[in-house]
Amino acid sequence: MLKDMLKLLREERGITKKQLADAIGIKERAYITYEYGQRDVSTDMLQKFADFYGVTTDYLLGRQPAETLEDTIKRLAKQYKMTDAQTGIVAAYFYMNEENREKFLEIVRAFADGADAAESKESRGKFEKVKAAAYQNPAGSIPREAEYPQELLDDMDKNAPLTDPDM
Repeated sequence: MLKDMLKLLREERGITKKQLADAIGIKERAYITYEYGQRDVSTDMLQKFADFYGVTTDYLLGRQPAETLEDTIKRLAKQYKMTDAQTGIVAAYFYMNEENREKFLEIVRAFADGADAAESKESRGKFEKVKAAAYQNPAGSIPREAEYPQELLDDMDKNAPLTDPDM
């Protein structure tokens, strides 16, 4: 029965009725009437419970077995070959309420933006300054400096002719 599933899931996660009610935006008394089977659960409320626990509505209604949150985390960790630290972060994310998840994602986005900038700077650092060949400069000018990606320089060295055809 739904009331039994609500109680079981809440107790498995070690949260109080008040914490659950606050997390899904209802009064504690209203939640208690659901958990004790004194009030029918609307479709909207059923979806809120399913979203909160990370299960399907069918699972809440006892229609199909669903993997537990711990099973989901283990499956994702295996699928993506996560380290223990990464698995811990994913687990923490799953246990967050929606507001904290959004804050967490903002932090991740900020780090990603910073990493993109750092990667771009690192890529720029992989350019080498070299003296351009004299024949590429106007007559009488001194050789100029130019920047080339290291990969291009390596490729040029590897594929350069052994003799200069102008000599």
